Amino acid sequence: MPSDPLALVLSRGRRRIFRNYRVVRFGLVGMMLGGLILLLGIVAAPLLRLGREFLVGPVNVFSITLGGGEELKSTDGRTNILFLGIGGGSHDAPNLSDTMIIVSLKTDLGGNQTAANEPITLISIPRDIYLDSLGDKINSAYETGAERSTDAGMSLAKGAVSQVTGLPIHYVVRGDFVAFEKIIDLIGGIDVTVEHTFDDYKYPRPLSEVKDCQGDEEAPCWYEHIHFEMGPTHMDGRTALKFVRSRHADGDEGTDFARSRRQQLVISAVKKKVFSSQALLDLSKLEQIYNTLKEHLATDADPSLARNFFDLAIRYRGAILQSVILDMNLLDNPPIDERGWILVPKGGSWDGVHEYIKEQLGLEQKESSG
Repeated sequence: MPSDPLALVLSRGRRRIFRNYRVVRFGLVGMMLGGLILLLGIVAAPLLRLGREFLVGPVNVFSITLGGGEELKSTDGRTNILFLGIGGGSHDAPNLSDTMIIVSLKTDLGGNQTAANEPITLISIPRDIYLDSLGDKINSAYETGAERSTDAGMSLAKGAVSQVTGLPIHYVVRGDFVAFEKIIDLIGGIDVTVEHTFDDYKYPRPLSEVKDCQGDEEAPCWYEHIHFEMGPTHMDGRTALKFVRSRHADGDEGTDFARSRRQQLVISAVKKKVFSSQALLDLSKLEQIYNTLKEHLATDADPSLARNFFDLAIRYRGAILQSVILDMNLLDNPPIDERGWILVPKGGSWDGVHEYIKEQLGLEQKESSG
């Protein structure tokens, strides 16, 4: 027996530990398991929720991994997707197309070939183009059809844009301002280099902010002053929306063509941010983006094609963007009449626009070589 008091205490402590070894062991194991479960809950919860959506949601894991065996629609080896941006919700004229952009992609890449050397071509359609077949501006096409149904709105918009561009429109994706703002905020905003300083003193306020305005719609309280300074600018969702929607700036920035250029700048910035490694690894943000898209987007593409679109997006993640703007080299602005301020094709025919777009897509060369 140890005579040293300290040794005696340690000896008794060791005997107690040995007598309660099982209790101590189970306690330590329990603490480790509890910590592990807590850690898994924090890390895996967003992934589990996202997994549940893909298992039982409208776009489920079976449609993505198995699909329906159907290939994406294409013409001359290209798939053309029309993106429509509408106000939606409580906005004035919620179904007018504020933005119309064709995304044209080469789809006959073959095998697992990437599209690093193939650009994503963005063709912006000015909203003030007038079509006799509609009896109105082209931005009213979706609204007119949507009075019957969303599908009818998409179909009429596809026909109108195809008439102007000469391109078959294979799919339509329609989104609203809420989705635009939310997604940009979810990815932490975007960085855009503003090309020209401009002020817009007649940017429309949301209806919720002007419900107490008195007088006609020219009253100052209906509008707010927005300002953008030339140079690199970090934008949240609301700022980016103002940047792409502004229509009443002084000088060239007040034209439809300037709006088209700004919209394409924002698309490029969003693409860069979405495909950054940081964004792709944030499972919680990906889940929120997925839920936002599910709530605020509509498309005429079958859900079974989700895998095809995903594969195409991955192939084009490093591709450059090619901008095509229909400007006054192709369009005329006739004197204002009962139709308002409109744009029509030079010479009264869309043939010149069709040829220009074919040239930009390299289709003329393909036809001549064929």
